[in-house]
Amino acid sequence: MRGWCRAETVSKVFGSGLANMFVVDNPEGELIAVTTELLNSSLSMLLFEADFSCCDRCHRGQPYCDKQDLVLPILGMYSKVRRKHGVPEYDFVLKHIEEFKERMFPKRFTFMKDDGQSEERELFGDIVEVMEAHVENKSSAVQDGPAMRDDC
Repeated sequence: MRGWCRAETVSKVFGSGLANMFVVDNPEGELIAVTTELLNSSLSMLLFEADFSCCDRCHRGQPYCDKQDLVLPILGMYSKVRRKHGVPEYDFVLKHIEEFKERMFPKRFTFMKDDGQSEERELFGDIVEVMEAHVENKSSAVQDGPAMRDDC
């Protein structure tokens, strides 16, 4: 699956789980509801392992990679998923992320230049761990802190 198509898949799953998610396997095919089994067997959420057009062109005329543009949006969506810990629709997402975390949020990647040279660049670095600690601390503060009003 191409990079931006995979980004759409990840966004859907991180945003609302598998509810109302369907695929069609051929132009005349029927809608098939996406299940965890189908997601694991046929649809990859390993976004940063996908093929991006900019990478295929060795970033000709582009000093950055589309993968770099996706770091903050994906991190933000992941933080929302982390906050839904214990919600059944998201438990499988969290389990999947934990199983493939290093591949889902690579710290670095190889940037291929149009002159044939390559360089290692930071992608997520340590920001995933920082965000996870922030979400955990915020969740603990809410649980341990004063009662919150519903109308605030």
